[in-house]
Amino acid sequence: MYDKMLVILDGSKEAESILGRTAVLAANNKAEVVLMMVLPAPTIMIENGRLIATIDQEEERIRAQVEPYLAKWKSRFEAGGIITSVAVRFGHVEEQVADYAKQNDIDLIVVATRERRGLDRLLRRDVAQKIVNSVSAPVLLMKAA
Repeated sequence: MYDKMLVILDGSKEAESILGRTAVLAANNKAEVVLMMVLPAPTIMIENGRLIATIDQEEERIRAQVEPYLAKWKSRFEAGGIITSVAVRFGHVEEQVADYAKQNDIDLIVVATRERRGLDRLLRRDVAQKIVNSVSAPVLLMKAA
């Protein structure tokens, strides 16, 4: 049913808590998995009026910091026989997820959700909801443990 799944991670324990269930779903569908992190777009680093780092240099520095985290999870999925790749993007989560999903023929997007109640729910628009509203592919919202 699903050939290629995009799993959104943010480095939190909540997001990681859905990975076991996601691996089972991927294995049952013989689906390829892409583990993705979307990070805020970096800015030029200037100190005392001097250019310290360009945006490209900052992206590479940040990418080098998060790739070991993604590689750890990639190896766990692959140990279960699941073809897995990783992606790191910069910018607004919903825009980057929608763009990647469209460009890479993603069949299913998997996102962890956190339960919000009362005023917090009204005041804070959940990232998962932004993704749902931005993509054409189906989105599976999994409650974080």
